[in-house]
Amino acid sequence: MTKVQYFAGMLCILLLSACATNRVNVYTTVPFAQAPDLSSGYVAGLFSRDWGSGSLGFGIVNVDTAAEYVISFGTDSRLQSSIRDEVGMIQIPPGNYRIAYWLTYSTLDREKRSQNEIPADSAIGSTFAVAPGEILFIGSYAARLERDQNGGNNAASWTIMPQQIALPTANKAIAKRYPEFSTLPLSCQRCIK
Repeated sequence: MTKVQYFAGMLCILLLSACATNRVNVYTTVPFAQAPDLSSGYVAGLFSRDWGSGSLGFGIVNVDTAAEYVISFGTDSRLQSSIRDEVGMIQIPPGNYRIAYWLTYSTLDREKRSQNEIPADSAIGSTFAVAPGEILFIGSYAARLERDQNGGNNAASWTIMPQQIALPTANKAIAKRYPEFSTLPLSCQRCIK
């Protein structure tokens, strides 16, 4: 093998690894008809999102193992549309977690566009426990895309706002979207009583 081939091979490996590190591992939303796995925990939320380019989600991090799970703000599709009060739920191992960041990504190739940290001492970023056979409802959130058209730069930025939701409303939303899960215990991180 010549030095040129060796360096070309190393360059390809570096480029491929750089591409791989920018992909977002968005966890598949639990299928509507799936039966619960009582050895797993579930994280759910109610999401609204303006139409825009790409998608966004919360990065949920296990505080003990640093394993990361991304829950999308509503159903990702190739044709972007606004989403209003859509329940999303992912299956994760039981443990202690926190919402550590929110991010935007391309719906088509899952490439990360931006990531914004959420402080651990904030209400959204506080630690919560996910128990086996239970659903932890992280709350209701609305994401708005704001475009700044001043000066011709047409810049855009997302704003994520927590919305008030009562525990009975969260229970009804889960039961409607996931009827098989309606009997599982549900705790709510940000619900009003």
